[in-house]
Amino acid sequence: MGEGRLLAGRYRLDTVVGRGGMGTVWRARDLTLHREVAVKEVVLPPGLSEGERDVLYERTLREARASARLSHPAVVVVHDVVEEDGRPWIVMELVLAPSLQDVLDREGPLPHRRVADIGMQMLGALRHAHSKGILHRDVKPSNVLLCDSGRVVLTDFGIAQMEGDATLTQTGLVMGSPAYIPPERAQGARAVPASDLWSLGATLYAALEGRSPYERSDAMSSLQAALLEPVPPPRNGGPLRPVLDGLLARQPMHRMNAEQAEPLLARVAATTPARREADAGTTVADDVRTVLDGPSETVTDPADLLRRGSLRQEPAPPRHDPRPPRRHTPYVPRARTAADEPPTAPDSPAAETIEREPYRRVSTPSSPSSRPAGSMPSARSSNSAQAPDSAPSSRSSSQQGRRRNTVLVTVIVLLVVGAVLAAAFLIRRQVSGSDAGAGYKTFSRDGYRVSLPEDWHWAASVDGPPQIQSPDGNSFLLVDLSPWTMDAATPGAQARRQASLAPGSARLPGYRPASLNLNLTYQGVPAADWEFTFVRGSRFHVVDRFVQLKGHPYALYFRTPEARWADSQKIRGTVYATFRVN
Repeated sequence: MGEGRLLAGRYRLDTVVGRGGMGTVWRARDLTLHREVAVKEVVLPPGLSEGERDVLYERTLREARASARLSHPAVVVVHDVVEEDGRPWIVMELVLAPSLQDVLDREGPLPHRRVADIGMQMLGALRHAHSKGILHRDVKPSNVLLCDSGRVVLTDFGIAQMEGDATLTQTGLVMGSPAYIPPERAQGARAVPASDLWSLGATLYAALEGRSPYERSDAMSSLQAALLEPVPPPRNGGPLRPVLDGLLARQPMHRMNAEQAEPLLARVAATTPARREADAGTTVADDVRTVLDGPSETVTDPADLLRRGSLRQEPAPPRHDPRPPRRHTPYVPRARTAADEPPTAPDSPAAETIEREPYRRVSTPSSPSSRPAGSMPSARSSNSAQAPDSAPSSRSSSQQGRRRNTVLVTVIVLLVVGAVLAAAFLIRRQVSGSDAGAGYKTFSRDGYRVSLPEDWHWAASVDGPPQIQSPDGNSFLLVDLSPWTMDAATPGAQARRQASLAPGSARLPGYRPASLNLNLTYQGVPAADWEFTFVRGSRFHVVDRFVQLKGHPYALYFRTPEARWADSQKIRGTVYATFRVN
C-alpha cells in the first residue's frame, strides 16, 4: 500500500506517522468531510498461518469495536472501519503528538505535577472504559499520547477484552507488554479492572523513574520478575509514592482502586512548582526507611494520606527485632522459657529445702547436728579416752546422710526433668501441626504448611494465589504472602490500615466491623487480628491474621458463612495451631 492510494473510495493515504507491532498508522484525508484522519493498517509479519492471520484481523476489529463504544476526551475517537484487500482498516481521530515513551526517551523522568496530571487523565479513560465493560490490557507509555495542549490520550485497544467477547488468547499465551504486565496476568489469571490499574501504576512509575519496575533485558526476564520479585521502591516517588504503592500492590484484592487514586493524583497535580520542588527535596534520602522491598497487597487510604501529607514526612516505623524468632519450639508460658527473666524468690520454704538441704545438713563435728542420735553433749573437760570412739562414728553418720540426701535430690531432679519433657512433648503435639487429629490433612505450598479438613481442596482465587476451600466453596483459607509497605510494616499497622479502608468499599458490601486485636502474640511474635462481616448474597464472617514469620509477612485470611462461624471454631483453631513456615 503506497502513498496517495484511495481507501474505500474516500480516504486518501498521505504519510506514515507511526509503526508498531500491529501495523502502520497513516495520516490520511477524508475527502467526503474534508478533514484529516488517521488510518490504521494491519501489517502481518511473514510466516503466519491462516489461523494466526485471522486472529490478527479479528484483533483489529476488536480494537475498533472497543474504541467505538467509548466517548471520552482521553480516548481516541473511531470514525469508521472499512475492509479492503480482505482485511480491516480503522479510520480514527488524528492525534499528532509524541507518546509518553518518546518524551521519556528524550527528556528523562518527568516532574511529579506533570506525572500526576497524566495519571489523572489516564485514570479517567480507564474508569470510562471499565464502566462500559472494556479492559485495555496493554497500558504502557508507548500507548499514551501527550498533546501540546495538555491533553493525554490512551490509544491502542488492540488486545482489549470486552464483556461478551470470546478471548483471542491461545492457551498458555500471555498478551501484553512484559514489562507492564501485572503479576496476576503473568501467572496466567484472567484480567480484571485492577489489572489495568496495576499497569497504570507501572506507567506512572516509569514516568518518574525512567523505566518500568520490571524492565529487564528480555521478555522472559521481565515476566519472571513480575512473578517473583517485589517492586523496587521508587527513588523519585516523592508525593506520588502513596499512589504507586497502592496501584502496584501485588494482589488485586489489596490494590488501590480508581476512586482512591483520583484524589491523591488531583492533590499532587494541583501543587505549585515551589511546593513540588519542596516535595522533590525529600524524595531520595528517605529510601533508607524502607522496611520491605516492595509495595503491599494493601491499599493506601486517601483520606488518611491527605491528613498526613506525604508518607515521607512520617516518622520511621519501629524497627523489627533483627533476631530471627524461635521456630520449631512449642510456645509455653514466659515464666518457663524467658532466658532474660530476673530470678525470683522461692515460692515456699519447701522449694528452697530441696536445693539447699544437703548442704545445710553438712556441719562440723563440733555442731550439735553432727552428733549421732542419743549421744550426750561433751564438754571440753571430758575424758579424752572417749574421743577416738565418738569421732569415727560421727563422721560415718555424716557421710551416710550426705549420700542419702544426694540420692534423694537426684531422684527429685530426674522426676522434675521428666515431667517438664513430657509436658513439652504434649504441648508440641498440640501446636506443631504434625498431629492435627483425625479428619484433617496437611496442605503445603510456597514454603508454608497448614492442616485443614481432609475434604477441603486447593482452588483458584480471583486474586492470584490459590486458596484452600471447603467442598461447597463458601469457606476458605487464603494465605497472602504479599510484602508490606514501609508505612505499614508491622502486623498492627496492617490491621489498622485494612480496617480503615473497609467502610464503603465496593469489595466488602454491607461491611460491619467485629473486632480489631492489635496486641496478639502468635508463635512467640507480635500479630494482629482483624475480624468483620460483609454481605455477598448472604452474610460472611472473616478473620484476617497479620504476622511476620522468619522475616516474611503473612496474612491468614479465613472466611466462612456467618451461620457457620461458631461451628468453624475448631477449624480456625487448627489453622492457627498448625500453620508453619518451612
